[in-house]
Amino acid sequence: MHIDWWTLALQTVNVLVLLFLLRRFLLKPVLAMIDARQQAVARDMDAASRARAEAEAAKADTEKRLAAIEAERAARLGDAQKDAEALRAAALKAAGTQADALRLAAMADIERARAADEQAMADHAGALALSIAERLLQRLPETLRTEAFLEPFALAIAALPAESRALIAGADTVELKSAAPLAAAQADAFRDRIAGLVGAPLAVFSVTVDPDLVAGLDLVTPHLTVRNSFRADLETIQRELSGHAL
Repeated sequence: MHIDWWTLALQTVNVLVLLFLLRRFLLKPVLAMIDARQQAVARDMDAASRARAEAEAAKADTEKRLAAIEAERAARLGDAQKDAEALRAAALKAAGTQADALRLAAMADIERARAADEQAMADHAGALALSIAERLLQRLPETLRTEAFLEPFALAIAALPAESRALIAGADTVELKSAAPLAAAQADAFRDRIAGLVGAPLAVFSVTVDPDLVAGLDLVTPHLTVRNSFRADLETIQRELSGHAL
């Protein structure tokens, strides 16, 4: 095979020129574009990385805040539940205290009503018994309703303390109340008997009839009253009955 060195040389030169031209006018711009593109991609990747990091940081911060909010909400719910339980316990205690107070008040009312009923029944029974006794005693003869009490009454005055007898002796008026009329002689004799017992004459002595005494005598002075009558006995019995009922 015959090689044309001049043709080969020219072709080589043509190739070199073509390569030079390609490198000068095509390869460098392409490489520059590729480099620029790579740098842009790198910048975009850096920006994306930063954005991702920022997003992750924001997400973490948001999650942290959400966790804090949830913890605060749970704490507030716990406090609210505790407050509600405390209020419930206080309400139950107050209700129990009020119920106890109402129960005690009701029991007190019932007890007062029972005592009042017992007292009323006792008063009624006592009044009825006294009324029956009074009617029976009023059937006695008038002489028995007074004369039988003269001597016991004189003994009762004699048994008084000296101070009490002195009050009778020094009284301006002395009234003898009798359940039935006394004869004048009986009244005078009893006045003298009283004067002898108290050791001084009586200044003013009067005798009055008081049927309410039922039977017996009462001696009345401004500062002292001596009772020896069925009325006094009946009133004493009635007070005792009422007192026992209480």
